[in-house]
Amino acid sequence: MDQKKTNKIIKLIISNHIISLKSKITSLFKNKTKQQTDNTKLLGTGPSEDKMVEHFLEARDIKASEIMVPRADVVAINVESTLEDFKEKFLNTGFLRLLVYRKDLDDIVGFIHLKDLFSHICSNKSDFIIEDIVSKTIYTARSTRCFVLFEKMKEEDVEVAIILDEYGGIEGVISIERLVEKMLGTMPNVLDEETQTELIIEHLSDNSYILDARTSIQKVEEIFEDVEFLSEEEGEYETIGGFILSYLDRVPSKGEKFTHNGGLEVEIVDASSRMIKTIKITRVKNSL
Repeated sequence: MDQKKTNKIIKLIISNHIISLKSKITSLFKNKTKQQTDNTKLLGTGPSEDKMVEHFLEARDIKASEIMVPRADVVAINVESTLEDFKEKFLNTGFLRLLVYRKDLDDIVGFIHLKDLFSHICSNKSDFIIEDIVSKTIYTARSTRCFVLFEKMKEEDVEVAIILDEYGGIEGVISIERLVEKMLGTMPNVLDEETQTELIIEHLSDNSYILDARTSIQKVEEIFEDVEFLSEEEGEYETIGGFILSYLDRVPSKGEKFTHNGGLEVEIVDASSRMIKTIKITRVKNSL
């Protein structure tokens, strides 16, 4: 089947799911007075649909900034790059899409999909003009709700949205798959852009872990059950790396250590001048 037809079918299936679930959720709220222990039982749906409804209810107030891929993790390539450069970039990253920019990341041309690059290669065209196969993106504010953004992306038939900060610079990126997964739960592999993991790199012992700095605060609090990070330092962050930046009010250096008030020693295993990459957390507080 033609790839474009396949994509349209996938989007249609997703849209139908969302329209159906929106109707059921509306019914749920109209019957608030009849709610008992399990709201989803009011819908008369099966377990899989109930799970989707739960995701809808949990995600209805989530903003784009909460689920975007942050700027520091965005992979992009210059529009002046050669065909070989593009092939190498795709091979090295394993991504399905790459953002394409002119001067810098704040000057985005669009994005290129691997299938479009492959089609160009198979066509045996002598000239490689990247603008011919670049797909458009849309821009939105960090405060945009997920449902609103999804409707906008569907309406304009785009797969990637650029999240802007208050100064008009790029703060992050969201793909249509990432939005759908947040609203409906994990989708089949045909829609997966990246393998999602909990970002635990190594479990050294019951008291010591090496973590990717992008690991969620919620996950770290699950590991160290008696430690609360959000109550220690309020701020707009969802990851352990974001917490450390807020806690120290600066980007720490590789090898730097500090002790958290909850009895944890935090060591910066890997970092650049702009971001924290990997950390080690060890429980040092005597539990007696």
